[in-house]
Order: sequence, then C-alpha cells, then structure tokens
Amino acid sequence: MPTIIVDANIMVGALRGRSLPLLAALAERMPVVTPVPQLAETQKTLNRLGHGDTAARMRNLLSIVAPLPLGLYAHMEAKARERLQPHGQPDWPLLAAALALGGHIWSRDGDLFGTGVPLWFTRNIQFVEADLP
Repeated sequence: MPTIIVDANIMVGALRGRSLPLLAALAERMPVVTPVPQLAETQKTLNRLGHGDTAARMRNLLSIVAPLPLGLYAHMEAKARERLQPHGQPDWPLLAAALALGGHIWSRDGDLFGTGVPLWFTRNIQFVEADLP
C-alpha cells in the first residue's frame, strides 16, 4: 500500500469543500502525509483567500493528513531538485518525500510529471489502489 504525499493545492481545495470527503476516505485506506512546507503553504493560501476560521480548518486537516518532518526526506533534496525544471524547484519537498518513502503524489501541479514517481489528480485518485500490483 503506497503512501500518498499531498500537495498544498489539494489540501486548499479540500478545505474549501471540494474534496475533503475524498481525502478523508483515502486516509482511511492508506497513509496520507504532506511535507511541513506544504502545510505552511496551505495555511498561507487559506489566510489570503479569507475562508473562515483558518485555524479550525487546519486542525481538521491535521486529523486526516500527517505532517512529514524534513528529517525524513531531506536526504533526497538534491535528487529531487535535479529531476525538476527550474520553475518547479519549490516542489522539491513533495518529490523528495515521494522518493524517500516510495510514495505517490496527489497534486494538480504539472511540474511533477516525468519525475519518476506516480502522480495522481483528484479526478483519478480514487483508482490508486486499483492500479497497484
């Protein structure tokens, strides 16, 4: 069973009511984690968008998605950065986490295509288990 590494854009969408049930259901079946920088980006985006009680939304998120400390994937930073184009460099924590954990990424970010790890979009994440050997 793979670990799913979730991007900030997915978490923001979930907390705005789009895919929170899907995220919660997935977390019941497999580990769902996110690098700590993605949590900070999620909170910053929610604050900018002004969507209600950001602290309560983040607490709800953290009951579903586990924070992934830098120490668990920092050793893969160089490998992740070399696989990303210059404009995709901010995504290195996602890719490094996937490389370190042998995980899959759930994101809407096309910069992660062709980096050597499975990438899932929201419309097809429900099939993640079906595609496993």
